Amino acid sequence: MENVIVAFDGSKHALRAIDQVKKLKKGFPKLEITVLEVIDINKLKDQDLDLSKDFEERQKDRVDNLYKELASELKEFNGIVLSGDPATKIIEHIKDNNYDLLVIGSRGLNSLQEFLLGSVSHKVIKHISIPSLLVK
Repeated sequence: MENVIVAFDGSKHALRAIDQVKKLKKGFPKLEITVLEVIDINKLKDQDLDLSKDFEERQKDRVDNLYKELASELKEFNGIVLSGDPATKIIEHIKDNNYDLLVIGSRGLNSLQEFLLGSVSHKVIKHISIPSLLVK
């Protein structure tokens, strides 16, 4: 195993996913870790964004914040921030890149909510061809 991608949204489940990646890193010291965050365009009003800046500036700011937020958790990783529908963007990014494993947190939706709404993790796992680790 050489390349792992972690879907990150700042939730407690995403932080648990980071913990699992840290454990993997102990067994695979040369492991390359990519942390991917997708800014959900449907929830922009809830995102901490300065809309006076252009997209590239906002994206760079968010990547910088991602590095700061995870500095105590991960020593080395590649941070990527995309904008759009989270499930779609994660799936596209995985299909366009060479990863060996996806680590993703579960939001913990109950069965009825997941049946009616679906979850990002469920949608992603269903549409990618690489192994995945779902963390609760």
